[in-house]
Amino acid sequence: MNEKTLCTVAKMAQNRNQKFHQKRSTFSGKLVKKILFYLMVSGLMALSQSLCAQSNSDGESGTIDRNEEIELGKSQNFAHRDETSLSLKLAGGKTKKFVSLTTCSGYEDCVLYIYRGLIASNQFYWVDVRHYEGGTSLLISQKNGEQNDVIDEPHVSPDAKYVVSASDQEAYGPSGVFLWEITDGQLVQRFETGPKENALFRFTAWDNSKTVKLIKITYGLGEFCSKDTAKESSLVETPVRLTLKKSDWQLQELINEKQIKCR
Repeated sequence: MNEKTLCTVAKMAQNRNQKFHQKRSTFSGKLVKKILFYLMVSGLMALSQSLCAQSNSDGESGTIDRNEEIELGKSQNFAHRDETSLSLKLAGGKTKKFVSLTTCSGYEDCVLYIYRGLIASNQFYWVDVRHYEGGTSLLISQKNGEQNDVIDEPHVSPDAKYVVSASDQEAYGPSGVFLWEITDGQLVQRFETGPKENALFRFTAWDNSKTVKLIKITYGLGEFCSKDTAKESSLVETPVRLTLKKSDWQLQELINEKQIKCR
């Protein structure tokens, strides 16, 4: 594994906010810049530091980062990495392979597959995918190898019946909230935010097996902000909940002035 290349890819991700403002967006230009700076500081810098630290300390370990090495150790009978190749053992003795492309001279030859572990009572493998810019998360059925794009980090409900993800990507992928029901080792989508939700979302926690706590990131709502933060370019974080009512999942916004944060 070429660790220097992996570090370079991480730095590309860290610096991608410099290019975001050139992309089309449903948000205003000022909002885009503030959101991207906020997300870059909170997440992408950590990714870059993690991968670069790995390349400096682990030498030729073959793993992409420390977390992958730990998870491979936990799943040594099911998952294995051989340099750029990640192999996942399926039911019936079959194997599903993902091969990373680490040249990274552009979009066409730059993709990293990072193993994150077995989830939902070992029914699915979780694999992160990093592209030249952007990325996604995959859940692969251990039963038959069926591949599901779940957009962002998957979070399993306490009763292991549902998987939810919330994306705060402004570019290079969809943003929103996405929920699937686990049925016989497969994922069936039950909810997705529609185009009217002109916002980014961040997962907080499962409150119980029928309620998901989230943060909605929007632009404006200055009436809920103090005079110091109620500016034209304010980012507003509002708590929301995704709740199962009878057979439908519904997104509910909790307008509580004390819980709203302005940036």
